Amino acid sequence: MIQLPAPLKVPSPQILSEFKFAILEYYKDPKKNQYDPQHLWDTYRIYFNFLRIYADPRITQVTVLQWQADEIHIKESETIDWRTRRGGKSIMLSRFAPFFALIEFGKYEGQVIYRCPYADQLQQFKFWLHKIPFVSKITQKPPLAHIVGSLAINMNVYSAATSASAGGSVFLADEGKKIDIGSALQDYYIEARGMFIEDEPEHKRIIHASTGGDLTQFALDLNRLETKQDKLGRPLVVRMPWTLCPWITQAAIDEELALNLDAPWYVDQEYNCINVPKTGYFFDQDKLKILGKDVPMTYFDDLRLTPNVSGLDWNGKVIGHILYEGHWDGQDLYLFKQYRFTNVPDVKVWLDAHAWMSNEVEGKPSTMGFNAGYSDHLMSLGAQCSYQNWEGNTKDQRLALLQRATIYTHPDNYWFIRNWKEATFKKSLVPQLDKTSTQHGLDCGLHMINNGGAVDVAQKPNGAMGFQQTMEMMQYRR
Repeated sequence: MIQLPAPLKVPSPQILSEFKFAILEYYKDPKKNQYDPQHLWDTYRIYFNFLRIYADPRITQVTVLQWQADEIHIKESETIDWRTRRGGKSIMLSRFAPFFALIEFGKYEGQVIYRCPYADQLQQFKFWLHKIPFVSKITQKPPLAHIVGSLAINMNVYSAATSASAGGSVFLADEGKKIDIGSALQDYYIEARGMFIEDEPEHKRIIHASTGGDLTQFALDLNRLETKQDKLGRPLVVRMPWTLCPWITQAAIDEELALNLDAPWYVDQEYNCINVPKTGYFFDQDKLKILGKDVPMTYFDDLRLTPNVSGLDWNGKVIGHILYEGHWDGQDLYLFKQYRFTNVPDVKVWLDAHAWMSNEVEGKPSTMGFNAGYSDHLMSLGAQCSYQNWEGNTKDQRLALLQRATIYTHPDNYWFIRNWKEATFKKSLVPQLDKTSTQHGLDCGLHMINNGGAVDVAQKPNGAMGFQQTMEMMQYRR
């Protein structure tokens, strides 16, 4: 048996009681604003350092990115933690719960409520709570984790009874991917949120932690908070695939792939943090070719391809303005590089430096809407580009072209690869893409399929069609 390291010291009841008093006094200092995010974070760091001495070492064994994730969750009123399986999610939640109880956070003075869909998640949460010295005991009926000198943590699975409990200040919503849209569990989850309706948002904490899953409550919360973070200009969503967890190896993932050949979606959903569609892929997954995986890394050089198009999608500060440069030949699309800009002047500089390419930007100047303001600014600077506002059926035509194309992409083009794999059909009588607020890479790809990218047949190898000819062929097929 492997001998795990023990805590540096074993705390006595007196030490635990004294720390409870000391951290509460520090947090409730009348000279401080209890809801100031930095003050909360400073208080958490004191608590974390105590755990480093007196708790199971696994509780405080975090990577730099996990530490940054803790900061986001502590500072913001509602957040998402989208994490690979075995990524440390339950350990993280077990750190947070006693902390908020100890400092008596919020209107309900540290009342932490933990809910999950099924009993196995609850058992995992309890397992790690046992490793934290402030948890004096855990009772089964009622299921409570008693905290030194504080309110007990209220933990249970979702049900009609447990979704109508007394109010709380902190809601730890675990494994939302197990809650299907339209299910009874979703009703219970929605009712459970009512326990936290009182007081200002900054006086509460709601933390969603889960692996992903399309058509689930977690996917709904993810889309909502990704949209909100874009508007706020601050991160609310933490995404941690297996590649950011050094204890999960490539060999282990390869074994999972081999074990799930009949379920190719499994590794993407459980380990790569991609919401795999359950209603059917909008795009043929076999038509996405990633350099270094499906074709050689030197593929673009071997074909002597150079970029001839770019497409840009405007976003807020957190996501940034996403631009892709690539090669469009009227038939297939080659994605060279993804760029991220934080301001419009930098976009203008890039476009002017690549004015020989066909560059298309989201939004129409002098109109209303989110994109129009950025486009107005860009036009006022005199940037070399065209503008696209998706009038008429232009977008449907571009989507049809993209469905028919084979896409070759560099592996670093995160947004496009994620969007391609997540794109699903909308529930309607007519086959349509289900539009979400996070299809930044996909929108860039649609902007790259423009007239300038598809030159005349006489100029193309293998008789590739130009854009106009492709459109005429599509009309003929209809």
